[in-house]
Amino acid sequence: MINNRLKFLEMMERGYHQDPRIQKKIRMLINRKLVHWYFETEIADVYVNESSIQQYYKNLGKKIRYRQIYLQNEQNRDTYEQLVRICHSTLKGAPFDSLAKEFSEHPSSAEKGGLMPVKHWTGPENRKVRTLFQLKPGRVSDIIEYKDGYVLLKVEEIETVEKKPLAEMREKIEQRLLTLYKPQMRQANADSMATCMDSTTFEWNENALEQIVEWGNVDPDFFMFNSSDTLRKAIESGRNRVVLEHNAGMVDYSDLSALFPGYEIPKAFGISGH
Repeated sequence: MINNRLKFLEMMERGYHQDPRIQKKIRMLINRKLVHWYFETEIADVYVNESSIQQYYKNLGKKIRYRQIYLQNEQNRDTYEQLVRICHSTLKGAPFDSLAKEFSEHPSSAEKGGLMPVKHWTGPENRKVRTLFQLKPGRVSDIIEYKDGYVLLKVEEIETVEKKPLAEMREKIEQRLLTLYKPQMRQANADSMATCMDSTTFEWNENALEQIVEWGNVDPDFFMFNSSDTLRKAIESGRNRVVLEHNAGMVDYSDLSALFPGYEIPKAFGISGH
């Protein structure tokens, strides 16, 4: 840490903080942080939030025994309509297991009346799994398009299983949800590109940038440790400034204070914060 501070002071004495190349790197850092912040707040939060974490945790406490009737989707028949007729039969009281033995095209389960292996929660991988963990015992699902066919589900029994407290599992649940929803998040990010900030419309406030550099000149620890506190004090004293304007809005000191925890600005200078 001492070596880094000495290195930083030497850079200031040599006037590196006034170097246009350094200011350019600060702009680049802000751009990267904006993109990351947008992804986390506008896209990832849609899929990984308190509600989805709570629901995931709730389902971890379930172990489900269920039956299914599966029909392959073939060109020479209307598979969906056939399954509709089977579904109507269950509503009229026909035993699900008997219908599975007669019609299901999933050999290993059909001979057992559609009985499938016990299902533990591993996440909302597909519509079949999501539907299964929403059903109550004895209920039959709607028709679900699944892989190369259609499936009907019936929950026979839901057992409760032990699980660790949510506080101990939260981080793993968040990472699991991020992994499961990665394709959807990538697509959402791609879809948003047409309406997100257009970098060709960026207008930087040179005075605000010069103020940031000046703070670094006055306080050797600004870029290393004190950026958040300095920005906060400027805002509280009524000296908030717009740093960047773009087609979708603007970025001011309050945004920078939220984006930078106080130790990331040094990366623009190639300085380690350790």
